[in-house]
Amino acid sequence: MSLDRVDVDRVLVRLGIEAKKKGREWTSLCPNPEHHDRSPSFRVRDEPGSTKHGCFKCWPCQWGGTLVDLVQKLRKIDDYRDAIKWILEGVSVDQQEVSGVEVRVRPPPLRFRLPDEVVVAPLAEWPAPIRDYARGRGIEEWQVDRWGIGYAVEGRLKGRIVFVLRDARGRPRGYSARSFTGAEKRFLEPSDPEKADASAMFGEQHWPPAGERAEASVFLFEGAIKALAAEAALPGAYVAATTGSEVRPLHSTKLATFGRQCLVGDDDPAGTKVSSQLVAQLERHTHPSRLVLPRKLDADKLPREELGSIMRAWLRG
Repeated sequence: MSLDRVDVDRVLVRLGIEAKKKGREWTSLCPNPEHHDRSPSFRVRDEPGSTKHGCFKCWPCQWGGTLVDLVQKLRKIDDYRDAIKWILEGVSVDQQEVSGVEVRVRPPPLRFRLPDEVVVAPLAEWPAPIRDYARGRGIEEWQVDRWGIGYAVEGRLKGRIVFVLRDARGRPRGYSARSFTGAEKRFLEPSDPEKADASAMFGEQHWPPAGERAEASVFLFEGAIKALAAEAALPGAYVAATTGSEVRPLHSTKLATFGRQCLVGDDDPAGTKVSSQLVAQLERHTHPSRLVLPRKLDADKLPREELGSIMRAWLRG
């Protein structure tokens, strides 16, 4: 299988790069960690069969190279051959010649795409009111980068921080948009026409592979902000968050792949409802625990050291 016929779109998706097609190129914000791109200046050539196929360039920061160079940089793969293997293992071929016949093989397109008004950028580049709100809620700069958190200043999601629900490949599957302006409806989820994945959960982007979860534990919270507080209190912990008041069966099926589950519910009617639903569903598969935090405080309101100690104590128990 030749790299000059690899489906560039699928490589970009696996790398977590949200790009748009313009002619024979894909364009996006530059993914170079050393370049804080403010407008799409990154270009990747998509011309199967050409020697330029997969070549990329960002003119402002002068970063460029081949598709293999891109994968090595972003996946931190030292060996050139390992980078090629990574590409070929998970990416289909866009065009392939077989016995003189050209065959087009393309995977089905992802059904869900983030709304155009959502801006995903480093926290330091957010508008001041949104940035201040995020910091006031305890969201760390490294977490914005790690989870690809965004914001919107226009459109349906105007005035909201957007917690993107991504799968293990970093592909957007849904979102939960939290108002920072005091809107009557605090949270917005995708509308039906957006065709989001109803089983998507915040957190699964960084879960271990399914085959390794039997030896791992997961902490489940009501809302992404609380899950982020737990991650900051105990780095390396696996977290998950529901994004609405209704718990879907596929959520519990995913959580049941972990050896242990800790449901950290709010001490209020909504939190009790979510926890009760999850416990009822999880008990069909496993033995979940429920943890109510002291002083009736939410995870993002507890001092980080105290929250970390509580989480470590549960893990030892």
